[in-house]
Amino acid sequence: YLKANYPTEFLAASMALDAGNTEKLAIFQQECQRQSIPVLPPDINRSWATFLVETRKNQSDRTQAEPLNAAALPAIRYALGAIRNVGTEAMERLTKIRSDSGPFLSLSDFLKRLPREVINRRQIESLARAGALDPIHQNRRELIENIDLLLLHADAMRRESESNQDNLFGAGGDQGSDLIRLHETSDWAGVDRLKEEFDALGLYLSAHPLDSYTSQLGRLRVTRFADLADKIAQGQVPDRINLAGSITSKQVRVSQRGNRFAFVQLTDQTGVFEVTFFSDILAAASAILDSEKPLFISANVKLEDNGPRFLAARAELLDDAIAAWQGGVSVWVNDDKLLEGLKSALKEDGPGKAEVRLQVLVNGHEISIGLPGRFRLSGELRQELRRMPGILNVQDL
Repeated sequence: YLKANYPTEFLAASMALDAGNTEKLAIFQQECQRQSIPVLPPDINRSWATFLVETRKNQSDRTQAEPLNAAALPAIRYALGAIRNVGTEAMERLTKIRSDSGPFLSLSDFLKRLPREVINRRQIESLARAGALDPIHQNRRELIENIDLLLLHADAMRRESESNQDNLFGAGGDQGSDLIRLHETSDWAGVDRLKEEFDALGLYLSAHPLDSYTSQLGRLRVTRFADLADKIAQGQVPDRINLAGSITSKQVRVSQRGNRFAFVQLTDQTGVFEVTFFSDILAAASAILDSEKPLFISANVKLEDNGPRFLAARAELLDDAIAAWQGGVSVWVNDDKLLEGLKSALKEDGPGKAEVRLQVLVNGHEISIGLPGRFRLSGELRQELRRMPGILNVQDL
């Protein structure tokens, strides 16, 4: 009854019960996606220690992927206590302090108000990587690389607060103005930002590494996991299938005959699935299984009582599979200083058959510029492009 009539509340309660099990949380997240129930990111000013239903009051609360009327729909706010290495008890104390004294207005305000046993190095790093500190400082990498400075300021501000002194760090001043001067650095590129977020949450929440590959997945005849489930329900079980995904876990085992094999769990935008690698395929794919990059897998399908089982027949990096098809890319840039580096990288990678287009903003209008010539665009270069400072996004043509 609850699942049918109150799906948001039911899924929020289910996620709260399994907050420490990231594999189950990933499955619940996919169910939320299937039912168009938004899962909002962790936020130190809006999240609680556990998963709760949140009713949004205005359009500014709508995520980019949602329709314009989404702000009126209930959503699930991600739990602070479900972030790795922060501790539920510490997050309960954090939200209690926030309830008693109001939202955190700045980094200085955040660090000053929380006692050392509530917020330490490991917790700050995890909150930053998960994006929970974005409301008070959006550059996540800057927080991580200034962690020693942040801890130094936190200790100093606590001592001043305890002695009721108004001095160096401005105790008693404007809580909303950030008085900590961090060493500036550029934020992580999109793909690295996602990796750090995954490390903190154990799942992909704000986006997925496959999002920028959408057009090429169709050309490679990749079947999404959820689409396969629909085919099986209709009695259409293929003998072999092309899959694409990012690895979330890997278990290597040894058979009674002494052969190594592995169970590799992957995720695409629609679900979590497992692929078995037997010894010969595992030996050939061992390097790419440790690469932390999206994979393209051709797998044999066996239908068993608990669902389909995938047996890897061939595996390669997704970027290499796309490069073999000479697929081009569009590159969104916001800094003309990177153009020389981009030119050198393309030249070093060599000529080929792939097109490269630059997307730039000129007087508020997006302009598309095709680079002269055709390029190899190896899998290695495609990954490098996604990490170059000044490149906002890379999408396959």
